[in-house]
Amino acid sequence: MALGGDHLLKHIQGRLTWLTVVMALLCSVLVSRLFYLQVVKHSFYAVLAHENKIVSEIVPGDRGMILDRFGEVIIDNRPSWNVYLLPDSFLASRRDTEKQARAEATIERLAQILEVSPEEIWKTVREGGGRLRFRPVLVRDDATWDEISKIEEINLRANGVFVRTEPVREYKYGGVGAHFLGYIHEVNADELKRLKEEYPDHGYR
Repeated sequence: MALGGDHLLKHIQGRLTWLTVVMALLCSVLVSRLFYLQVVKHSFYAVLAHENKIVSEIVPGDRGMILDRFGEVIIDNRPSWNVYLLPDSFLASRRDTEKQARAEATIERLAQILEVSPEEIWKTVREGGGRLRFRPVLVRDDATWDEISKIEEINLRANGVFVRTEPVREYKYGGVGAHFLGYIHEVNADELKRLKEEYPDHGYR
């Protein structure tokens, strides 16, 4: 019985030794992984944390249809694909060489798709930055399906490019009756100057 007990004790001790080794290895793997994430990849995740912020968006609401006395629609809404950029994704990249290169490549690719110059897009980004760097700025309104499909295909959203579907007014008879039906147009230079002075925090540009 004593020999049998000694054999059982050695067997248990052997198992405990192996269990201790396995636990030590697992702890080593865990510690090394934590070191890798918190020390080696610190800069990478710091950039991700900086980008993971609340983005302020203004979502326009649909306007109602206008019908004539026979019930025929004369003014309606139609969807418009609009392309936006998040200024902070591009302006903040100046502090990181790798991110700056990615931002420049994104602007270059987007400029090719939209058939505009990269300088024109950069100008829009800088003008839209200022105090509202987390509010997307419009770089193309009413984009074509071909342009949108190319943007979505290369996943530019991951680099600060957004596509929104927004309503725009569609007038069956063009400008006929605009004086009583109402109309929408962009502000002119004088109106824009006045709005900037009256509402400096609203991002008019």
